[in-house]
Amino acid sequence: MNTLDADGLVLEPQTAAHAPAMFEVLSDPAIYEYENEAPPSLAWLERRFRHLESRQSADGREQWLNWVIRLPDGALAGYVQATVHADGRAAIAYELASRYWGKGLASSSVRAMIDELTRACRATTLTAILKRPNRRSMRLLQRLGFLLASAELHRRLHAEADEWLMLRAASLPAPATRALVFEPAESGDFEALLDLRSEAMRESLQRIGRFDPDRSRARFLASFSPAQTRRILLDGEPVGFFATRPEEGALRMDHLYLHPASQGRGIGAVVLGHVILEADLQALPLRVSALRDSSSNRLYLRHGFRLVEQGDFDNHYLRPRAASR
Repeated sequence: MNTLDADGLVLEPQTAAHAPAMFEVLSDPAIYEYENEAPPSLAWLERRFRHLESRQSADGREQWLNWVIRLPDGALAGYVQATVHADGRAAIAYELASRYWGKGLASSSVRAMIDELTRACRATTLTAILKRPNRRSMRLLQRLGFLLASAELHRRLHAEADEWLMLRAASLPAPATRALVFEPAESGDFEALLDLRSEAMRESLQRIGRFDPDRSRARFLASFSPAQTRRILLDGEPVGFFATRPEEGALRMDHLYLHPASQGRGIGAVVLGHVILEADLQALPLRVSALRDSSSNRLYLRHGFRLVEQGDFDNHYLRPRAASR
């Protein structure tokens, strides 16, 4: 493991020698508002840190990477850590004493760790799990480009009912996506999402003479599943939604609709990239469909989809599952 620089902080590979100072840090009761509990004793923490010095699981399939955060004055503020799996997924976590919250220290430390995971460990995907009421941690992850994962991935990666699973690619192309947030849809969102869908599709459907509000309502009602639907917010304002579901050995993206005022801003590419990441994590091909004259056809082709079928009005695409590492 390497020692890392994080905007003036130093991330040191964690060892048992750090236990006395970290015992004081981890005894802060504010840390445990939502989960876990303080270490029961210094001896227990020393044993725990000594065990983690192996840097890997007993079967060698997981890397255990732990760093303590050292401040310029020499004090320790907390830790960052990652479990790197054989498939390239790194599950990250972090904790700082409450007196260091709100100072940007966690953001700087996690960013430095992510850079190291990408460069030295060849991590491709990052995940983080947090308790749902923990808005402070949620805001941190959102600022770092993490987005809400699907309900299916919550199940597969064993997130509990009171937890959120957040996901991002290890390398992000642009910081502009940081203002984008996904939120779970609820049954009461139906009318608002129907209106948004109608606005998003109106021009394309009118062009082929198929814009029919009653038919649109009936079709959306037949397919709407709140558990499989995520709302898209940009700077806190709803701009679209999308849905994914399992389908015969594949993942299907059923809907991706953006309000016309939010189209052409790269949001669709961010959403599609996120869904591709979810498909790759599950080793599944990804299926999508689009109206034949929709601009979304170009988006799908740019992202590695191939046209597999054409209907009277729709094109149907498949992106093969990603090759194993």
